[in-house]
Amino acid sequence: MHVLMLGLSHHATPVEVRERAAMSGSKLPETYANLLQHSEVLETVILSTCNRAEIYTVVESLEDGKEALLSFMEDETGLSRGVLEAYAEFLSDSEAITHLFRVAAGLESLVLGEGQILSQVKDAYATSLEHGGAGIILDRLFRAAVTAGKRARSETDIARGAVSVSSAAVELARHTLGDLKGATVLLLGAGKMSELAAKLLGGYGIGRVVVSNRTMESAEQLALKVGGEAIPWIDMAATLIHADVVICCTGAPHYILSASDVAGRLRERSTERPVVFIDISVPRNLDPELRNVPGVELFDIDDLHSVATRNRAERAGIVDEVVAILDHEISEFQTWVKNYRLTPMITSLRTRIGSLRETELARFWGKHTEAFTPEQQAMIEDMTQALVNKILHQPTTELKRMTLPQQQRHASALKALFDLKVENLADHYRRKIGERRSRTTPLSL
Repeated sequence: MHVLMLGLSHHATPVEVRERAAMSGSKLPETYANLLQHSEVLETVILSTCNRAEIYTVVESLEDGKEALLSFMEDETGLSRGVLEAYAEFLSDSEAITHLFRVAAGLESLVLGEGQILSQVKDAYATSLEHGGAGIILDRLFRAAVTAGKRARSETDIARGAVSVSSAAVELARHTLGDLKGATVLLLGAGKMSELAAKLLGGYGIGRVVVSNRTMESAEQLALKVGGEAIPWIDMAATLIHADVVICCTGAPHYILSASDVAGRLRERSTERPVVFIDISVPRNLDPELRNVPGVELFDIDDLHSVATRNRAERAGIVDEVVAILDHEISEFQTWVKNYRLTPMITSLRTRIGSLRETELARFWGKHTEAFTPEQQAMIEDMTQALVNKILHQPTTELKRMTLPQQQRHASALKALFDLKVENLADHYRRKIGERRSRTTPLSL
């Protein structure tokens, strides 16, 4: 059994590839169904954000698992095998586990220590459970990663201050224009990232915040929170005449502003000051051809790297503290995985000893039932069960303390000494996953 991760992230994959690999929204049930149709994929969690598209799986064979994931991504995203092989990163077992813990702690984020990623990891886990993706191992893995992420944020200063994609976007706008005092800011989208951007911009003395969203009610709610004004979606282009900064973050799967839309509106402006467009959506919502429009400074999420690099340098000393926390939590999880491999053998040993107990009790009761009251019979049943538990406690506890090679040697000896019929680990695992999926619902983290 192996943990295998396929990832396309901001570290090595450009946004024009990542946006095609985005997996979220109403298509997720179908996406999970398609992925789990591959027999090599025993369980899976999809983590898709503006900076990464990652698929965590449990597979029996790493080679077969890689092929299944590549085939799935070809069919699901339309990306060619060549593009996927050029950009996709495969991590397995300890590397994949460590990577997820680092993601949850914000160490792999574009902006070091970003807080939103932990919620995204939790949401990805819950969504996977909802669609039958996570099983025994990934359930435990994602819970452990969330715990580690929480500890990193509560026990270190990794999340201190403004650490988010929104904060990087605001810093980029300030750096480009030099002074935001009195500026008019147009927010396209009314989600959390837009709200955070508006609050951060308020610290620079901006003059006006305008919010536009497909749902007018959401735009009005955000405008009320940030002291701005809401406008209908259809009017957003007209507002460009007055805007100094446009920050775009919506869930639209297409461009919402074209180069021709913007060029026409900017001709009506009474100032030569450039308009800064920052598109932090993935897929992108602003036409890349905007870069060629006079009076426009266009940035997408990949252009935030310069800001993120400065942030990373400032927080480098904290990373070691976070890594120490992660190392402890990772060790705990890997110990659990090691011991989980013993489950079929321990189950068989318990079944064998329990069967011997039942056989001997049946023989005993056949001769002496009338000599004992029902209460005395129950006491003997309980006493013999307690005796079995005590006999098994010591060897199972010692087995779990051993290294993997020691476990394998001693498990083999126990199997021979007690003539155990041990279920194959893969068969045991598949059976338990089936039972789990029939009753599991998302749990609170």
